[in-house]
Amino acid sequence: MAFEEVRPHPSVGNTLGLALAGSIGVAAALVADFFQKGQSSAVYQLEIYLSSYFGLEVPFYVIALGLVVTGAAAVFVNEPVSKRAAFTTGASILAILMTLMPVREQDLLPADPTILEGEAEDPAILDEPLEDASINVLSADGVQQASLTLRMPAPRAEPALVQVQNAEIPVEIVVTLPGARKGDIDLSSVLVVLYDSVSRSTYRLGSPVDITDGAGGLELIYAARVPVRGSRTTARGVVLADLSVRVEAPGYRISFAETEVTDQSAVTRLSVSLPASTTPLWMQRLNTPRKF
Repeated sequence: MAFEEVRPHPSVGNTLGLALAGSIGVAAALVADFFQKGQSSAVYQLEIYLSSYFGLEVPFYVIALGLVVTGAAAVFVNEPVSKRAAFTTGASILAILMTLMPVREQDLLPADPTILEGEAEDPAILDEPLEDASINVLSADGVQQASLTLRMPAPRAEPALVQVQNAEIPVEIVVTLPGARKGDIDLSSVLVVLYDSVSRSTYRLGSPVDITDGAGGLELIYAARVPVRGSRTTARGVVLADLSVRVEAPGYRISFAETEVTDQSAVTRLSVSLPASTTPLWMQRLNTPRKF
């Protein structure tokens, strides 16, 4: 005769204890992942994907709170028999999320100071061939009064329209730090990230090409060339890139700026002024929705 094991029905207090252990397991895994990987953590990547693909701007702490609640609810599905098993169940939720959320790489855009110098005049214009052009001056009755001969550039042949390969957009970003002067800020701690929503590409800018003490504070000027990796047709025309920039600096609030690019030949300029803030950057990131 076979006997079936009968498990006692857990009490309300035991169930709440298991749920608490599951939520603590998720919270412990969140803290470890955040302090080990920083902005490459799984929750940050989930925040980026929700914003980029679904348009949901959800702050970090809301996603983290949702995962903690999920860890507590998981004990009703998995039915662990001990608090240790419930803790492991909660921690495994973040492990699954880390597997599903690959880290989005940030390409480093090298600085290009030539963008600030402007476009040089085409030397071929100075070497254009000249040809004689005759102009006859006639009176009202059609009698020739004079004849002039001018030296004029020869007409150019119209260039054929070809598809531009490896096109790039020159971008200039001016970051203003009010109240700061040269030497007050460690430039290595300033983070400038550029995102193109057309190609869903993320770029990190290196050192500024120019640093000046302006009337509004310290101005950091970044210049780089962004590759054109697609286009999007809107009511305003063909958009080659939809650029957004995020700037982080210690002692200042995280700030953003964005613009659409329809002409790759002109320099695209973005200006970002960061208000002063006493909130640490890591705390600001918890409450700042972001796309990249």
